[in-house]
Amino acid sequence: MTLARKFVIAGQVWLVLGVLVWIVCAVLWQSAEAHDPASLVAIPRWDEVVGTLVDPEYVAWVVGCTLGMALLQTVFLWPVRKPTRKDASGLSVFLSLAAAGVMIGALLLAAGLAAGQFLWNYAEDLRAFESIGRVVVIGTAVAGWLVGTWVLVAFCHRGTRESMVGRLAAKLLLGTIVETAAIIPLDVLVRRKESCYCLAGTYWALLICGAVGLVVLGPAILLPVLIRRRKRWYGNRCDACGFDLTGLVNPERCPECGAGWRPAGGEVRA
Repeated sequence: MTLARKFVIAGQVWLVLGVLVWIVCAVLWQSAEAHDPASLVAIPRWDEVVGTLVDPEYVAWVVGCTLGMALLQTVFLWPVRKPTRKDASGLSVFLSLAAAGVMIGALLLAAGLAAGQFLWNYAEDLRAFESIGRVVVIGTAVAGWLVGTWVLVAFCHRGTRESMVGRLAAKLLLGTIVETAAIIPLDVLVRRKESCYCLAGTYWALLICGAVGLVVLGPAILLPVLIRRRKRWYGNRCDACGFDLTGLVNPERCPECGAGWRPAGGEVRA
């Protein structure tokens, strides 16, 4: 697959991602605005949702968020843009692990926001420590990013790049699902106390979890397919037809099907 084709596919994925963020966030925002502590379900008015969708400031915010998520996803997936040696490391791998560390820090921030909001509503004696709590929450997120990146760099050098990134994506998606499931009960309790739900920590925690989930959802689904496909490449088999190329000296193309090829340690040609 040519580089231009890869960018076309990536652009289509990011366009779908942006549309999802554009619509879902508008509905969630208006649901928060229409929140009533007496009811756990807030149904937004359609005209208000449409008004949000066409608001220039909101559209600019959506574009910025989508670009940020696309950039994070690109950095995360950059090491697997093409097959390479099994033991290859380098800057792209480190940046991928740093991107995973950013998402770990974001999940820690979401957990801190949710826990802080719950304590604010149900442990009034702790409100005097609000400023300290904010520092702790932000500090935990930053420390989680730094420590998480260091741990990943230290322990994620086994196997191929595809398997490493695939494992990270799967674990981040699982962690996002588990954390979201844990925050939802806290969110239900917070809704009963908050009259202005759009500023609640649990609301923003769920948005953060949703953003991390969107970033890793595609990789978690597609990377297992890529891993199975590239096993043939690492075994000196044609990526198109599976023909065994062992023993051939630097073949330019597969003699069976004519697909562009380079053996393990080189690069697949367009």
